[in-house]
Amino acid sequence: MSAELKTMLERIDARIKEMRSSDREISEAATGSLYTIRNMRRGSVPGFDVIAKLANALQMSPSQLAYGEGKAEAPRAANVNIPIIGRVAAGLWLEVDTYVDAPLYSDIPLPPDPDYPVDWQFAVEVQGTSVNRVAPDGAILGCISVEKSRREPREGDLVIAEQRRADGMELMRTAKRFHRMADGFELRPDSYDPKWEPIIIYSDDRAEEGSSIKVIGIVTWIHAPLRSLDRSRTH
Repeated sequence: MSAELKTMLERIDARIKEMRSSDREISEAATGSLYTIRNMRRGSVPGFDVIAKLANALQMSPSQLAYGEGKAEAPRAANVNIPIIGRVAAGLWLEVDTYVDAPLYSDIPLPPDPDYPVDWQFAVEVQGTSVNRVAPDGAILGCISVEKSRREPREGDLVIAEQRRADGMELMRTAKRFHRMADGFELRPDSYDPKWEPIIIYSDDRAEEGSSIKVIGIVTWIHAPLRSLDRSRTH
């Protein structure tokens, strides 16, 4: 790798950190490909047209990116939204209709959590009262993907668990507090309503055949009207 390319990548890294973005996000915004910056890291030297597109995505001038000339502007808020993938039960389990739930929210703008890459994030709408101490019915939960972030849930995290049954033909989700056990984990309610009980998930093969349960998301923020929070305390 040439010294010039190495220096350019250092500028890209610094700018991505300032913008709280990622290689994949900037690459896709610049060229439509997820791998533009990855290819540069492997020694591919970009043409000026690619440098110009990357500079635009990084909110800097081509000469600033290529040669370090001038000063980059302060990062602007990214014009991106995170997907709301449907509803989640704040009760037991809520069956997900992937053909109905996701399109219902396709036009709702939802800004991402700036602390995590956008492509790690998704959101769900709460339906029910089993976590109404923190998230009332109708609240939107912003989450990071466990798979993409490779972050394991910690004790007490509010999480989204997903159950697949009938060899994946049936899909259900629930929001609960995570508590680890010696032989599995427990999904506990966080509710003013005493009727809700924990869901216990064992790590051995006690689940019914063709069924699997795993935590798919960790909640990082909750969006709910204050009136909803006040009402949930009276139930």
